[in-house]
This record gives sequence, C-alpha cells and structure tokens, in this order.
Amino acid sequence: MYDLNDFGLTEATLAGAALRRVGKGATSLEQASQDVARFFYDTFADPATGRPAFVLARCYKTHPLWDLPGPLSAFAHRVFPDQSLTPNTPCLTLLGTFGDEPAWQSRQASRGHQAIPLASEQIIESLPMVARLTRALGLEARDVAYPDPTFLLEQDRRGFNVFHVERALGSPYLPAQEFVRQFGVQSVVGFGFVVPPAHVFATILFARQPIAAETAELFKTLALNLKLALLPLAAAPVFEAVAA
Repeated sequence: MYDLNDFGLTEATLAGAALRRVGKGATSLEQASQDVARFFYDTFADPATGRPAFVLARCYKTHPLWDLPGPLSAFAHRVFPDQSLTPNTPCLTLLGTFGDEPAWQSRQASRGHQAIPLASEQIIESLPMVARLTRALGLEARDVAYPDPTFLLEQDRRGFNVFHVERALGSPYLPAQEFVRQFGVQSVVGFGFVVPPAHVFATILFARQPIAAETAELFKTLALNLKLALLPLAAAPVFEAVAA
C-alpha cells in the first residue's frame, strides 16, 4: 500500500514498476484501463483509517465519434443535443473507473461521463477540469478539438505534466462541488499522454487526503510507466467485445 502523506521518489518508483505490470494479458484498452483504475483505488490507502486514498479513479481517452460503439455514440449525442457533431468529433470517452460507489465501478453505470463530445474549443473551455487538464498536458483546446497527429506526438515527446488541484473544495476547476463535499474530496491529481496516432489518454484521481504540490509532481513518473504499459495495446481493440 502507498500513503499519499509519505509518498516520495522511492514509492513513486515502486508504484511505477507495479503499474507497468497492470493490464498484462488484457485484450483491449478498455480492460487495461479498468485494471488501472482499480490499481489506484486498491493500492493507495490512508494508514490511519485503512480506507482507499482515492474516492474515485478514472481513465479517459479521446476517441472519434465514428468509432464509438452504438450505445456510446448515442450517449455522446445526448450530452449536447444542440451541438452538431461530425463523425470525426473527438469524444472524451470513459474507459476505466473504480471508486467508493457501486455506480462508479463500471463505465456502463456512469450517468454523465461515458462519452463527452469535444466538438469545439468553446466546449472544451466550458468544461473547467477538461480545459485545465488540456493545458497541463501542454496543449490548447484547439489541439484536442482538431487533433493533428504530428503536432500531438511532438508535444508528447517534451515530457509529462500533471494536473493538480491542491484544494478541491471551492475550486473553480471542479464544478461538481456537491460531489466534493459529499465524499470529502480534498485534492485532485491527473496526468496524461498521447496515444498514437492522435488520441489523448488521461487518468484523474480524486483523493480524500490532501496532495501537496511536490507529491503531485511525482505522478509524472507514474505517467511514464503507464504509457509504457499501455503502448503494447496500441494495435488491440479499444473496447471490450459485447456478447451477442
């Protein structure tokens, strides 16, 4: 178990090595992402209470609308019914989720975050957490709304950055303040990287313990290890096959 209050370079190195093994044997990126979310929920804990350190762990990937399975495509169209979506509209698609509530333990149970269409720069800027995460990755809203594979891969080579909200309560970057208060979310940390050819993969962790800035910086190590773990799945299916 890892303690966010005593999480240094040694612990980050060990956690990164463990993360490299997560998803081995997975047949889809969705299956591996679910393993990643479960990894963060299960292996970080508050030693004083024994409770998981993260209330909720989620993994997202931008994915073109045309390639979403039918139910996810329909979900995306319902999010912004007044927006005109094209087949190439990137959607921030939930691939892995695990948390305190049963409804947070499968993508299908999520009521509002299964697939969020990012149809324009304005939409991205209207979603405070998505906009800040985008900038933390060294990208602008237009880079996500209208992805250029060459540019994204070049940006990705510059290194890994972390999205961090040290004080969740009252933060303008976390509009879901009822969720923050109800579940005692103290801090949020997230990180991401580019998955070829032009998709962004992001992990977002909602912590019931405060996360200091120097601790959040160590999650860059985990970002690198997670990318190395997931790259072998680049040619695998993204979504789990649904039985007929």
